[in-house]
Amino acid sequence: MIAILSLAVFALLIAFLEKQSRDHCLDGLKYDVRTDRRCVECGETFRMNTTVTNDKRLPVLFLKLAEYIPAELRIDPAQRGRLFRSESLFQSENTTLHQSMYILGYQKVKRSLEVSLEKRGRYLLRGARLTAGDLLGLKEETEQVDLIREIVVKPEREDIHEIERAFGGYLGDISVMRFINPDPIQTIGFREYTGCEPQRDISWKQTLRMNRLMVKQYDYTAEERSSVLVDISGGTAGEIEACFRIARGVCEYLEDHRIVYGFYTNAVRVASDFAESYIPDGIGNVHLETVLEQMGRADHMTVCTTAKLLEQTIINHSDTRSYVMITPHPEKKQKDLHRHEQLIGRKIFTIDASMYAHTEVQDDHTD
Repeated sequence: MIAILSLAVFALLIAFLEKQSRDHCLDGLKYDVRTDRRCVECGETFRMNTTVTNDKRLPVLFLKLAEYIPAELRIDPAQRGRLFRSESLFQSENTTLHQSMYILGYQKVKRSLEVSLEKRGRYLLRGARLTAGDLLGLKEETEQVDLIREIVVKPEREDIHEIERAFGGYLGDISVMRFINPDPIQTIGFREYTGCEPQRDISWKQTLRMNRLMVKQYDYTAEERSSVLVDISGGTAGEIEACFRIARGVCEYLEDHRIVYGFYTNAVRVASDFAESYIPDGIGNVHLETVLEQMGRADHMTVCTTAKLLEQTIINHSDTRSYVMITPHPEKKQKDLHRHEQLIGRKIFTIDASMYAHTEVQDDHTD
């Protein structure tokens, strides 16, 4: 009698736990995924950190986790084991990363994977699908967790030694022009006349005092500045990618030479904080990283024509800055270039991106 009673109590307990697990198997389950960096280099390893939390007392004895990750995400082969597997979805930009687990009451399960992305662009981690079973494995419940976690991959730098030499010569010409037409706002001292200085710079007061010809020495208050233009109109996918690789090289060249620069492009920048097509003048690591991130966000579509981009670039720029335009096939845009060169009174240095385009380039991976 006692055995039968005990068996009945046990059966009732199992039935109760089965009903609770069936009705509440997904209650209190939370999913999140984050990366340790939001902006990375091509091929750079970073961490994708997944967290599943069970906020209730009852354990989840069987949980299937299916995470939506970019199809281009590379996972270190050494980490591919029995814990998870990945499969591509038919006609989808995403891959589903699967893992099965059990999770105790009030437990938090964490997983960290070393991953990388090989191509420039903006990529998204789009959440996961959680599937939990009841105590006896008779029924499954599924819940969709929608998240948007982005990773921006910056462009690589094109090896452009010849361009750097030409660009350096172009900037040298700008420096010579400033020497011929200085910006004499502030006099910082005097030095002996060498015969090369214009007569207007002679200080007669100091000449009488020193008993030899003395000239004023000026501090140039106008900084050397440059505008970097990336015009992708009329370019193939390979040529557009070359534009951004070259632009990175030019911007890093300007940083190395401490030249203040602004960045302009007519490429659509996905989910950008900058509504306009330019980033104002600046210099330093923060400025460079901002420019590189915007290039990483750039799509292969344009927001305006070459002429409009040039027009926006020269607005309110009356200083003696240099202009560098990176574009495919600049010979097809000579009419617009010539008109704007006449407006600014100086040459726009152009770099033909088609000469640096890779023969095999996959489609753009931006969203």
